[in-house]
Amino acid sequence: MKILLITGASRGIGRATAQKFLDMGDFVIGTSTSGESALKHDNLVMVKLDLSKSESIKECVKNIEKLGKKIDILINNAGINVEDWEETVLDVSRLRETLEVNLIGMVDFTEQI
Repeated sequence: MKILLITGASRGIGRATAQKFLDMGDFVIGTSTSGESALKHDNLVMVKLDLSKSESIKECVKNIEKLGKKIDILINNAGINVEDWEETVLDVSRLRETLEVNLIGMVDFTEQI
């Protein structure tokens, strides 16, 4: 049995990936911004993680460490897609938000885990 950590495991590709590994008998630690998922399984533990907030990243890492599991595989799936990029004027606040979650937050989390 492998132990996986999958960010963004509450929906979309992350949820489908978590389900696939759970079906194969593996143990999944999943993250979501709420710490919840409609996906339920005995081998699934969900942890709250907001990649835009460094405090949330630190708290998530602490909660994962408390589980006492050695992670075999990390799947960094979480990310956001800021809508309305068709505008002719670049909205710097949207770009900043996207980079904070999809790049900076993910690197910060990976370094700490």
